[in-house]
Parts: sequence; C-alpha cells; structure tokens
Amino acid sequence: MRTAIKRNDNIIEVKNFQNADAPVTLKTESFSIKMMFAFLKRKAEKVLKDNESVRNLATKTLTFTKKLGNVSFLKKWFVDVPSVCDMLIDTINGVYKNIPYSSLVTVTVALIYILSPVDFIVDTFPVLGVADDAMVFKIVLDTIKNDLVSYKTWKETQEAA
Repeated sequence: MRTAIKRNDNIIEVKNFQNADAPVTLKTESFSIKMMFAFLKRKAEKVLKDNESVRNLATKTLTFTKKLGNVSFLKKWFVDVPSVCDMLIDTINGVYKNIPYSSLVTVTVALIYILSPVDFIVDTFPVLGVADDAMVFKIVLDTIKNDLVSYKTWKETQEAA
C-alpha cells in the first residue's frame, strides 16, 4: 500500500505499489496540498471497501507509532492512534455502527498519510519528518473529536458488560 510520487518537469507520476502496473499520471505545475489530500481521499475510500486492507492499515500504523515511543515529545501526539485504529476495525467488523462515513474516510486518510512516504516533510529527517504526520493526525483528531469520544464511551460500556 506504499505510494511513490515522482516529478519530472510538469508531470507527476503517482504509483501505488500494490498495483504497480497502473500508475496515475497527473499533469500540473505543482503538486498542491489540496491535490494530495484528494488523492489520499480516493485511496482511503478504496481501502474502506476491503476489510483486510483496513486491518493491514491499522496494524502498520500501530507498529509505526509504537516505534515513536522512543521520542518522548512525539509520543503524546500519537497517543490516540490505538483508539482510532480500534474504532476503525470495530466499524468495519460491524461491531460499532455510530460513526459517520465521512469520519471513517477522514481517519483513513490520516492513517494513510502517517504511513505514506509522500509528506510535507520527508520521514527520513529524524524527528522532523514525523512532525508533519503528528500535525495531520492532530487536525484529524480535532475534526472527529466527538466521534472518538462517543466511541471511547461505547467501548468502555462494552468492556464493563
């Protein structure tokens, strides 16, 4: 599920490594933030159609963010990743049904972005490369705050029963 974006002059090639034979080529002067998130949204909607892809995304995100535990100031930014991944998995499994589809797409976009090598700041830069992932995740958490609170409340009642 990794994606590469290669820029040659005014052509940007977006290649999904799951389907390496089907690159998408975009002709543009610049690869804007709006364009990147539109691409990620389409990818998220595709992922949400396949339960196994959702599980893989959640697992990979959890593994990636656990590695950040060594960097104490980054850890706090990703503290809700396990809850978000649980909410996503419980929803696709049909166990939890009280989340709007738009919130699912938003969460999935954030998780794909966290794992994506295409970032505002490349992840190869120690610490700084993950800062933009944290920023995007924080924005998503603010957007879905009520949905996540509702899920956590529901989850607590399920565990207490």
